[in-house]
Amino acid sequence: MLNPQITMQNKESVWPSAVGAFLGAFFAFAFGLVTFYLQKKLKRYWRHKRAVVELEHLVNDHLDNSSVNQYLLEGTVRTLQKHHMAYTLLNQFRLPKNINLRVGNLDVANAYLEYKNSVLKLNHGMSTWQGLNEKLQQNVIANPKLPPPIIHENMRHIQKQGESLLKFLTGLDRDAKRFLAFIRIYLRKDKHIWSIWFLNKKNKGKPIITKKETEKDLRALDNEIREISKISRKRIAEIMEN
Repeated sequence: MLNPQITMQNKESVWPSAVGAFLGAFFAFAFGLVTFYLQKKLKRYWRHKRAVVELEHLVNDHLDNSSVNQYLLEGTVRTLQKHHMAYTLLNQFRLPKNINLRVGNLDVANAYLEYKNSVLKLNHGMSTWQGLNEKLQQNVIANPKLPPPIIHENMRHIQKQGESLLKFLTGLDRDAKRFLAFIRIYLRKDKHIWSIWFLNKKNKGKPIITKKETEKDLRALDNEIREISKISRKRIAEIMEN
């Protein structure tokens, strides 16, 4: 008579333990999914943040490179005006491969693609100009009896293209500064993973970076560039005096 009673008690005690085991496994699984999701989210965010910082350094490099190219081109134009040959090696503007795929914000990605198109056109223009200049040198060397008027006319053509290229370099400087100001403001606002989301909610679909903010940062950037140029000129003067 005792065995049925014992069996019944054992059957009744199975359910609480089974439910507890199921719930424990379920919550462990759910917690694992949430952890995995957050890790993926954080990984994408930091990849995006590093890409935006990389863009900031890239544009600073472009401004330095533009200054060097303008200096070289100005010297070449003056040399060609005197009907002298000038060999000039312009520096291409570096563009990281697929960096736009690492940028996780649409506003930043669109601003970069617009700036990138300007850089690509300028790189192509510099390559074309340099190729023409080198071709002229090769023709003059290969044909020593080439009439001077023909050489001078080709020099004048390359000189004019060099002057146009200088204008494009100046135009890229403006684009680079504006894009750099945009990036600097964005990085100040993108403090953590939810910052931009909160700003978008607050601004209700309006741009998170206003024209007024950009103009203000552009003025600050111009002042910084002038200060750096002033220090550089001072250092060069000190070196020349010694």
